[in-house]
Formats: sequence, structure tokens, C-alpha cells
Amino acid sequence: MGKLEDRWAALCGRIGQSADGGSRAGELFSELELLYRTPGARAYHGLHHVQACLDELDRVRDDFASRVDVDLAEWSLWLHDCVYIAGAKDNEERSAEVSTRMLRVIGASVSLIESTNRMIIATKHTGETLDEASSLVADVDMSILGASPELYNAYAAAIREEFSFVDEARYRAGRGAFLRGLLARERIYHTDSVFRRLESRSRANIAEEIARLD
Repeated sequence: MGKLEDRWAALCGRIGQSADGGSRAGELFSELELLYRTPGARAYHGLHHVQACLDELDRVRDDFASRVDVDLAEWSLWLHDCVYIAGAKDNEERSAEVSTRMLRVIGASVSLIESTNRMIIATKHTGETLDEASSLVADVDMSILGASPELYNAYAAAIREEFSFVDEARYRAGRGAFLRGLLARERIYHTDSVFRRLESRSRANIAEEIARLD
């Protein structure tokens, strides 16, 4: 198994309770891998995005380990974009449905399923107040906004590729509205840890993309 699959199997073993939960991790990983490799739809929202999220989670893990079940946050990051159609309004809800089914396979409790579903739905990024675990997941998902200008520009180009079916004028208007909405918030990031590290750089990157779109 590759390192990513090894990590998935270990996670399933830690949070699953069914007798064969660990043995079914490989089967579930194959399904997850297939979902994240949907042809033509994953210029950004693929397994490379999941890997980036896991790297960011590892970076901040110690800041949250005493207050948040980081394993559940990790599970939610694995699953949060497993269903993704550019422009669809129900990607997160459908991803949560896949998560629920997989958690049942490994014998997770009802309360655990409810918690992870809440974290996955938090990646809709509506700006509403979130509990701390959901805040962590949402912030990790959006950490790309605070990347270096080079990585941010690659992210912006990948998003454009995912919306290649939209003409340039409509894309600029829609993307610009989304980005201006982020800048209008008092804070982009919910958690103090991520806010301190990424808020300023994220706002600078977003402002530069808006200038290009205009």
C-alpha cells in the first residue's frame, strides 16, 4: 500500500468498531480513490487536495488535540469533497451521505456519524458560526488561500479549469462575487491558530486575484 492508503487504513482502524472494519479499509480506499479521480472534474478537488489538507491538519494538530477529536476531523477532510460537481449546491450533503455509509461499514457510532457529517457540511463555507471541530475542518479546507502566491495562482487556475464550461464573463463575475464575499467577512478563518498564520496572506492573495479578474 502507498503512504496515503496506509494512513487511511490506520484511521479506519482507530475509529471503526466492527470486527472486519480494518479489513475493509482497502475496499473503501479503492472506492474513495475512484471518486476523487472523476475524469474532467478534479483539476483542484482531487486526492492531491486531500493530501494538502492532511498536511495542514498535521501542522496544526497539536494546537487542537486537547479540545477536538482530530481523528474525526481527519475523516471529515478525507470525505468532504468525495462528491464534487463544479457549481452544484449539494456536493457537501452528498459527500456526507458517502461518509455515513462508509462509517457504518467500519462500525462507527451514530454520534460519530453525526459529528463528521456536521464537519463535512461546514466546508460549504457559509460564514456561519461553527463549533470548534467544524471550524478546524473548514479552516484546513481553506488554507490554500494563505499559500504562497505561486501555489495560490495554481489553485486559482485549477478552479477555472473545473469551471471550463462557464464562459469567461460569467466566470469572472461569479468568482469575483465569491472572493469579495470572503473579504467582506470580519474573519476568513474561524480558529485563532489558523487566523494568526494565514488571514493576512489570504486577504492579499484574494485581493490580487480580484484585481486580475477585474
